[in-house]
Amino acid sequence: MDLEYKYMKDIEIEKLVELFSSVGWESAKYPNKLYGAIKNSDLVISVWREDELVGLISTISDGYINVFITYLLIKPSYQKQKIGTNLMKFVIITKDFEERYCQLNLLSKNFMKDLDLLSMELSCLIITG
Repeated sequence: MDLEYKYMKDIEIEKLVELFSSVGWESAKYPNKLYGAIKNSDLVISVWREDELVGLISTISDGYINVFITYLLIKPSYQKQKIGTNLMKFVIITKDFEERYCQLNLLSKNFMKDLDLLSMELSCLIITG
């Protein structure tokens, strides 16, 4: 499977809606707001297989200390293939977390383990549900 990772914010609304719908996110019901949220993010990394959007991560930041991951989603048929792990690692490399704090809001305590981030040296505030 050839996947291409792209740093881009201008993604067609239809592609975003398809991706967000595939994982059951309510955001898909508001295409224009979803497009605006992605377009206004500080960083967006998308994953493509030819012209199919299969995954995405986005962040917002104050530009100095804090970076917040607003979206991380992968189409179900592409999950469990380390795509999310790769996206997180690209964000960490891009945002230079060695000199910043990051906040990860996690849905489960296994999230970092699933993303293989435990082996990385990070100074993060981790909030688990």
